[in-house]
Amino acid sequence: MSEPPQEPSPGRVVRTLQDGFWDLTQVIELADGSQRVRKCSKGATAGPWAVESLRREILYLRSVSPEAAAVLPRLLAWWDRVGSAGLEVGYEMPFYADHRDAGILARSATLGQEEIDIFQGELADAVFTRLHGTTGQDVEPLSQHMTRAVRQAFDGLGGDAAFAALIEAEQIELNGRPALGPRAAFEANVRNTNILSLIDATPPVRLHGDLHLENILWRPLATDGPDARLILLDVVSVAGVTFGPPLWDLVKYESYATGELMALRSEKIEVAGVGGGTGRYHCRIRTEDPALAPFTKFNWHRLFREAYVSQHGRVDERAYRFIHGYFNAAMALNTTGVQRRGRLLRATEDFNAVVG
Repeated sequence: MSEPPQEPSPGRVVRTLQDGFWDLTQVIELADGSQRVRKCSKGATAGPWAVESLRREILYLRSVSPEAAAVLPRLLAWWDRVGSAGLEVGYEMPFYADHRDAGILARSATLGQEEIDIFQGELADAVFTRLHGTTGQDVEPLSQHMTRAVRQAFDGLGGDAAFAALIEAEQIELNGRPALGPRAAFEANVRNTNILSLIDATPPVRLHGDLHLENILWRPLATDGPDARLILLDVVSVAGVTFGPPLWDLVKYESYATGELMALRSEKIEVAGVGGGTGRYHCRIRTEDPALAPFTKFNWHRLFREAYVSQHGRVDERAYRFIHGYFNAAMALNTTGVQRRGRLLRATEDFNAVVG
């Protein structure tokens, strides 16, 4: 296969799909009337996160196996250059007109359970067979990255006195039970368990990295087309994790597919105690809220987990909770309000569960 052009295609912007803080995703139309999607940095405002994330995505798409490439967007063009607006990095991929954002399909309860089950089977093949079929190694051991990220999150949150009281507490009460404070629980994970060595000892596979329903396109069964029915988007996590234990992708996927991520984003959670000074904290997802009904009425994760077990073996619950806690702690630093408080308390639950 020939190397794609290393410059943006000439064309007009049809619409903006996502105007992010650091990058921009748009549908463009070429002179021949064909359309494609362009994802690029935002010039001087891009910052290092966007540039490095885009570079990793481009490298990922250029280097995957033919089996994995079948469920990923084709790289139609890419560039990494200095332009009039500064450093410009981006790439172009097909516009899949007949496909739909799986996150929107889930939230709108558009699909029935039979099609959702077929979706899970296709996704399992795409991730556990095609992506995870390739092994490799990131430069930094995953344990070092996770340890640094969680400590940085606690340090950053600790600038707020209300959060500092929780983070630095040795003992707290959480949901009616005694527990270690967030930092104490995490450091106990690091010192007194083998969880980090277990994660590093697991043979690393090529991960999606940010596997959730909004990063998956699905062409409904009622629609035919030439492309794969399921397409994986936005590979590589913002943190740059490309290779790691296969459990990483399962944890990330289930956080959305169970409704947890939607509950946190939309603040459909009960949170109490942060800033109260009593040392007693409470956190619960309001699963009875009508906004979460699509995730309780339909099951987007059971068959996917079964396929994981079939491919990779049983789920190690301690490793699962540690990775889940890492995600919540890291995201607590990058969110606000009730979601921030909820994520920190859920990370605290996770790290306590690892301690046992």
